[in-house]
Amino acid sequence: MGFHQVGQALLQLSMMNSPTAVLCHGPISLLAALPNASEVVGALKAGDAAGARAKAQGWIYSGYKMTIFSTAEEQQREPLEIGGKVFFYPDFALRAAGGDVSVVAPWQSYVLQDRELISGQNPFSDEALLKLLLPALNGKKK
Repeated sequence: MGFHQVGQALLQLSMMNSPTAVLCHGPISLLAALPNASEVVGALKAGDAAGARAKAQGWIYSGYKMTIFSTAEEQQREPLEIGGKVFFYPDFALRAAGGDVSVVAPWQSYVLQDRELISGQNPFSDEALLKLLLPALNGKKK
């Protein structure tokens, strides 16, 4: 599934008020729901935070409380996983797009739910995320 298709799927889920769960690095996919996602990501890759903020208009998740893999966690893993630096830090990117992003100390379980969006900071947040997601899915069936 390409960037555009992910964005369309997220827009549909949001319009239907369907529970949407994202974990660890997964919340970065929420950027695909930006009307001009490629331009925002390009600005982020170029280190242009102000440009990314200016381009991030009309995002369906603007103002949502959310969490994602933190800069501190990413900096611990970069040398081990990719042998260098990422293009941009996930929590910074979601903030630049307009998300109300919070994180806790590295490797602690942390989840947030705001409206239909349920997000978990890292792999250790999986059980807590499920404890929010399963009731949300059951409530949607009714």
